[in-house]
Amino acid sequence: MTLSAKVAVCRGKDAPFTIEDATLDALRPDELRVRIVACGVCHTDLAVRDGQLPVPLPIVLGHEGAGIVEDVGSAVTVAKPGDRVLMSFNSCGDCPSCAVEAPTYCYNFFPHNWSGTRADGSPTLFRDGTPLHANFFGQSSFATHAIAHQRNVVVVPESAAAIPLERLAPLGCGLMTGAGAVLRSMKVRAGMPIAVFGTGTVGIAAIAERLHLTQPAVSAAIAALEERHATRLFDRVGRGLELNDAGRAFLPEARAVLAQAADALGVLDDLAGLKRGDLRIAASQTVATYWLPRRMAAFAAAHPGVTLHLEVGNTAQAVAALLAGAADLGFVEGGVDEDLLAVDRIGGDRLALYAAPEHPLAGRPLAREDIVAACWVLREQGSGTRNHLEHSLHARFGLTLADLDVRLELPSNGAVLEALGAGGLVTAVSDLAAGPRVAAGLVRELDCALVERDFLLLRHRARRVSRAAQAFLDTARD
Repeated sequence: MTLSAKVAVCRGKDAPFTIEDATLDALRPDELRVRIVACGVCHTDLAVRDGQLPVPLPIVLGHEGAGIVEDVGSAVTVAKPGDRVLMSFNSCGDCPSCAVEAPTYCYNFFPHNWSGTRADGSPTLFRDGTPLHANFFGQSSFATHAIAHQRNVVVVPESAAAIPLERLAPLGCGLMTGAGAVLRSMKVRAGMPIAVFGTGTVGIAAIAERLHLTQPAVSAAIAALEERHATRLFDRVGRGLELNDAGRAFLPEARAVLAQAADALGVLDDLAGLKRGDLRIAASQTVATYWLPRRMAAFAAAHPGVTLHLEVGNTAQAVAALLAGAADLGFVEGGVDEDLLAVDRIGGDRLALYAAPEHPLAGRPLAREDIVAACWVLREQGSGTRNHLEHSLHARFGLTLADLDVRLELPSNGAVLEALGAGGLVTAVSDLAAGPRVAAGLVRELDCALVERDFLLLRHRARRVSRAAQAFLDTARD
């Protein structure tokens, strides 16, 4: 059965959202129809509006939806009509990440959340009989009604029955992102320093979780700091806070104090030998996914009292973390030119070009004109993979990335590899990242040798190397 709904349609940064009539598709067995009561507005929604993410337009956005279940498909077991539910991102449920309860890293995240359709390409929403892009994060909840999926819906427990849904909606993204960063990704423990920059829903959730405070209590603490020094550090913008000129001037000093505090804790940890301590590592994606895990596991087994913290980004982000004192060691695959950092080779991999098995460039050596004529999907700016591709193309063909027809930029190796299956695109990633998909016959390596790539160890020249850091380096080099 189909159902009419009012939806907010996004057409891009140069046009306002418009409220329009639409029709929801009939439910599939694993889907639910939810009457939306409340929905948070996340920065990701605005990033899509501004063209910063590869999501098709026009589209119905919204991914912090909360509402009442009105109908369910025949295979749905997580909720029933009448239940109050929260919605979050969707996932496939079948890939290796989903199999170990890590759906955030779903191999098929793009088609289930950002494609504008169901993962099989079918629409969930129509306007005047024509498909309208929707299914954003498996919901598109800027609407009166939305189709959700069994894997991205959670029933609000009876213990929270008195809490209005408009207060619970941000749990679907902002609140769990901030709290999860502190609890799970960073594993911040009592006594450890932490800096949170930006106090929207994500930042406030991180602070509240770390201090065991409510969001109003954190806001009151900020206000008290400003009142004590008769200086406003933040301006309120919409639902969040932004640093003003005074706050930005104070920020480097705050970062320096936190770095010094971390160094002081490191000295105390050294006095205790390797029986306790913390080691903060910043790494780019390929190194973090395929090179570091075994070495981290070996270190953890040998030194169970030392807690390892891994922050994964791209090369530029890892460099920034070292410079800011937010990391003790960095491991990247991109070129680094920073006088304050000591840079040493510690490993390597092989970068190669890949496409779908049926791509017309597959099975023959590539010439310069093939490289220029191809349609590309690349990693984001700041990525070591992207930088090394440009170095290799210049060395072999005299080309720069400006000479390529780049159709899409995505923020992870998995995302660019997944994109190869739809659109005749070519990409460059590590053979370590592409190996499983090559073995499964999903992608094919193209005949174009590139310059081999080094993995680099980064250390800040002005900061001492703790015993834990030195022990980790000894393990990594074995």
